[in-house]
Amino acid sequence: MTKLQFMKGLLGASALTVLSAGSAFAQDNNFTQAGTEVVNTFNLTYDVGSVAQPPITNDNTNERTIFNVDRLVNVTVAAAADTVDVSPNQENAFVEFTVRNDGNDTHAYFLAVEEVTSDDFDGSASTSGDDIIYFEDLNDDGVVDGAELDAANAIQFGGSDFPVLDPDDVIVVRVVRNIPVGVSDTEESSVHLYADTREEGDLTIEINADNDTVNATLVTENVLADGDGPAAADGPAPDGAHSDTSTFTVLSADVTATKQVFSVSDAPCVDIPAGPYTPPADNAGNYFLPETCAEYVITVENDGTADATNIDLTDILPAEIAFVDAELRGGLTGGTLTEPAVTGDACTPTTCEVNLTNGTIPGRADATAGPTVGYLVIRATIQ
Repeated sequence: MTKLQFMKGLLGASALTVLSAGSAFAQDNNFTQAGTEVVNTFNLTYDVGSVAQPPITNDNTNERTIFNVDRLVNVTVAAAADTVDVSPNQENAFVEFTVRNDGNDTHAYFLAVEEVTSDDFDGSASTSGDDIIYFEDLNDDGVVDGAELDAANAIQFGGSDFPVLDPDDVIVVRVVRNIPVGVSDTEESSVHLYADTREEGDLTIEINADNDTVNATLVTENVLADGDGPAAADGPAPDGAHSDTSTFTVLSADVTATKQVFSVSDAPCVDIPAGPYTPPADNAGNYFLPETCAEYVITVENDGTADATNIDLTDILPAEIAFVDAELRGGLTGGTLTEPAVTGDACTPTTCEVNLTNGTIPGRADATAGPTVGYLVIRATIQ
C-alpha cells in the first residue's frame, strides 16, 4: 500500500553525527492529512584526525527532502448485528450499520442497498420497500449514540444528500422497511449496505482506482485500501467502496387453543392441586352426574419462536354448573386471572366468567424443541 520508500545510506567517516527533523498534521486516527507537505532536513558533522570538517546539510531551501502525503482512500461498512428479530406486519423495522472514513482526507459517500434474492422475502414484498436514513456524530466523539439516534436527527438519503465524512468520522445508517403480514416464523431477508467513495466537491466523481502506479513525490495521489464486501457492486478490493450484510429474521408466535371437559371424580369438587399439571387422559369411568366434578381444560400451545403476549382469554360457564376453582398451569403465565365472585351457586352469564388478561406463553426454546404448552383449568360442580 505504501507508494514512497526512502532509502538512505551514509558512507563511513572518522566521526559521524546525524540529526533528522520533520513535521506533520495528525488526525484522530493518527494518519497525516492528505496533501500535507513533509519537509525533512539533516545535518552531518565529522572530524579528520582532530580537525573538524565543514558540515554536510540539506538545510537550504532547494536541497530539502520534501514529499506530499498521498490520499489514503478507505471506507469501512459494518453491520451492528448479523440478524435483527422482527414480527409479521411490523412497521419501520430496520437493520443498522456504521460507515466510517478510515482514510486521511474528507470524502462524500453514495449509499445503496442490495437485496439478497435467494432468501425468503425482500424489500419488494414490503409495503414500503427499503428506505435509507442516516444519523451523524453531532458531538464529534467518534460514536453515534443516545440522543443523536433520535428520529428528529434522521437524514433521508435520496441520492443527492450524500454524507460527508472527515477522517475517522462515522455515521449510523439504517435500512428501514415494513415487514409483510404474510411472512412465516424463522423466514429471513438479508440486505447488503454499500458505501461508495465520491469527491467531496463533485459528487459525480467516483474514486475507484489509484491515480498512478508510480509515485510522484510532490503530488497528492489517491491510494485505495478498502476491503472487499459481499455486495455485487463492491467489486474486488480495493475499489473505493465497501459493504456488509445484516438480516431481518421473522420471529412469529404460532398459537392454537382447544378446550376439553372431563369428569374427574364422583365426589364433590375440591380446588385444583398445586404443582405440575397433566390433563386427564380420559374420563376414567367417571360419569357426568349431578354433584360430581367437571374439569374444563383449555390447552394453549405456541409452536412459534416468538412469545405470545397480551393474551386475553374468557370462559363463560353454563348455568348447569357451580364454579369451584380456576388455575393457570404450564407455560401459560402472567397477567391477571379473575374468577367469579360467587362460588358454590349455579352459574349465570353475569356471575360465571373466568378471565385471563395480559397473559403470556413463550415461544419454543429452539428449532428442535416442541411447542410451549399451557393450561387454563376450571373445576365446577354439576348441578
